[in-house]
Amino acid sequence: MQTYIRSLIRFHHRLYGALVIGVIAAALAPSKWHVFERFLFGWNVGLWLYLILLWTMMYRAESARWRVALDSEDESASTILITTCVAALASIAAIVFELGTAHAAGSSSQKALHLLLSGFALIGAWTLLPTVFTVYYARLFYMHHSWTDAPMPRSDDRVASLAKSSLPLRFPDDKLHPDYVDFAYFAFTIAVAAQTSDVAVADSATRRFTLIQSVLAFFFNLAILGLSVNIAASLFN
Repeated sequence: MQTYIRSLIRFHHRLYGALVIGVIAAALAPSKWHVFERFLFGWNVGLWLYLILLWTMMYRAESARWRVALDSEDESASTILITTCVAALASIAAIVFELGTAHAAGSSSQKALHLLLSGFALIGAWTLLPTVFTVYYARLFYMHHSWTDAPMPRSDDRVASLAKSSLPLRFPDDKLHPDYVDFAYFAFTIAVAAQTSDVAVADSATRRFTLIQSVLAFFFNLAILGLSVNIAASLFN
């Protein structure tokens, strides 16, 4: 049991760290705020801190293989899917409730606070989905990446061709060592357009996860669109 707990902390320290900071932020929020306002404030702090930590780590990584070895070794498909769905649904539920209380807010400052908290939660919730899938696509790619990071000589074209054919994602410029930008390009294209980009999906496991992200992105974008219209209407009322 202790080994399992240590493993969770080791491989999910960013998530748990952001969660702890979010709880502290909610506890330190002004006492005059409503309990739900304090909750949403802490939620925003934890969510955005987690996103910043993930993107900082990916930006500093020299290769996706490096980050997979250190950060995503314990990350399973079910863990990613459950975490993302719970966080996204919690954000939407919080935003819906907050917008409901915003209409009943007395002063303009209270109304502005409601809309500000809702807006940050809205943007953060949308960004979370493709960001987490970016991490997973990198992990999935480098699980199949069994060669070194050194570039292959021209004489090994047959070996390089065989290596590329075994990869779950094939980039249009035939990159054998894509970085976080390449995986983010693939994940965010699905999030924005609910369809794949010019990156070829050549593995059944990756196709399943791409399908899951596409369906989630479609319905999540519908919810985000409706909430955005609600927020915009609140600004002019």
